[in-house]
Amino acid sequence: MTDAFNKTSMGLCAEKTASDFKITREAMDEQCKNSYRRHLEAAKKGIFIDEITGIKLREKGKEE
Repeated sequence: MTDAFNKTSMGLCAEKTASDFKITREAMDEQCKNSYRRHLEAAKKGIFIDEITGIKLREKGKEE
């Protein structure tokens, strides 16, 4: 993926941020796991139910 503002690879943006702020890969992985855990807990409790909505996507070349 490419950053919409500076046309740089999102991976390079992440690498630069990690370097600038001295964030280790292990710390990033732990943050990711914690984020998923918090999401699952919130979903079980229905915390964001009013802010989540489904969308329908059309397949290219198909009429609905």
